[in-house]
Amino acid sequence: PNSLLLYSPPPSAPLSLFPLSQKCNLPPLGCQAELSEDCLFLNVYAPAKAGKYPVLVFFHGGRYEQGSEGVELYDGRNVVENNDIVMVTVNYRLGVLGFLTLPELGLEGNYGLLDQQFSLAWIRDNVAAFGGDPSMVTIFGQSAGATSVSTHIVSPASKGLFHGAIVESSPYALPLLDPTNAARHYSVFAQDAGCQASDKQCLYNLSPDKVIAAEVTAQNKIWLDRPLVMFFPWTPNVDGKLLPNDPLTAISKGEYNKVPVVMGNVAEEAWIFVFEAFPVLNKVEAEALLDVIFRGHHEPKDIMEMYPVPESADDYRPYIATIASDFIIDCSSRNVSLRLSEDNVPVFYYVFDHAWSERGHWGPNYTFCEGHVCHGAMRWMVALRCVCARASVRARFRAGAWVRRAVCRPRCAKTASPMLVGSC
Repeated sequence: PNSLLLYSPPPSAPLSLFPLSQKCNLPPLGCQAELSEDCLFLNVYAPAKAGKYPVLVFFHGGRYEQGSEGVELYDGRNVVENNDIVMVTVNYRLGVLGFLTLPELGLEGNYGLLDQQFSLAWIRDNVAAFGGDPSMVTIFGQSAGATSVSTHIVSPASKGLFHGAIVESSPYALPLLDPTNAARHYSVFAQDAGCQASDKQCLYNLSPDKVIAAEVTAQNKIWLDRPLVMFFPWTPNVDGKLLPNDPLTAISKGEYNKVPVVMGNVAEEAWIFVFEAFPVLNKVEAEALLDVIFRGHHEPKDIMEMYPVPESADDYRPYIATIASDFIIDCSSRNVSLRLSEDNVPVFYYVFDHAWSERGHWGPNYTFCEGHVCHGAMRWMVALRCVCARASVRARFRAGAWVRRAVCRPRCAKTASPMLVGSC
């Protein structure tokens, strides 16, 4: 197209494979080879034999700014070959193209979320042709994909489009944008792109490369009043309609779609983010970082009482990573699971604590994750694309557990025992 599709509804037919996004820096097998604005595409993997199978629908992660369903890591053939299941992997628009929110211009955001909902409606209407059972659809995702799953759990427009959910390492404590903050955020993007935030035509005439360049510079700006935005800059917008509340608030109020849920975390969620962001941290820097992050959430001194600062250490990044893991994912996820349980929603919680013993899984950019269970450690097992025998066993265990939850629901969801993945 000659102009960017900033506000068009999802098309009714798939286009090309990979979403237009920033340069992909994900670990091996997770990056696409080419990019395109025409990206709304999904893959359906189905068993060769006829049947009526439960359906697993996967939303990829990548901070809502990179990633794709069409990469080798998310090839669903192995899942289908080893289990009686239909698997669907879904693309959706990313970054500014997926979530641009300038209400005064009629740009209300959430286009990536609409893409996902459109795909779920398509699956409902068409998956039977592939042997799938439209009454047994389980959605799952990791990281931003898990946040996507959580938004569908709380979005009224997603009600009835799925019947179970698997939430892997959702950063519940990272704030989603609301219309006020989104307008500020995207005004910075417009300025960096050479446009006024009120000039719709200028925005529509931006080239794809210009959009990506401005997206990168805008998200790298430091927001002292909202520092966590730097870690999750392009998100669904809590608009009061498609997304009435952020997932934590909606679930705490009981305002969500009550379906069986599997959720959990890996052992060292924030290690990858802290070690990627900082080459080293001394004690003064660590204390200052806690003050910036927790200002407005908790008293930083209370956090330091709960997590005493080591008197001396060569590097304070492990200390910060422990706190960040608990705050951003672990504790908030467990609080969500407890709230679901209070509503008598079948919920199963796992902790994955297996560090890959073989070297090289994390690639050259993430060597600090070798020997650690970093955020994303379970990505390798979405499609069982494992390069070692022991990892493959764990991958089959995990994928099989996900399949059992999809197949078991609703037959045994109320009686199944809590599931712990890891230490196996």
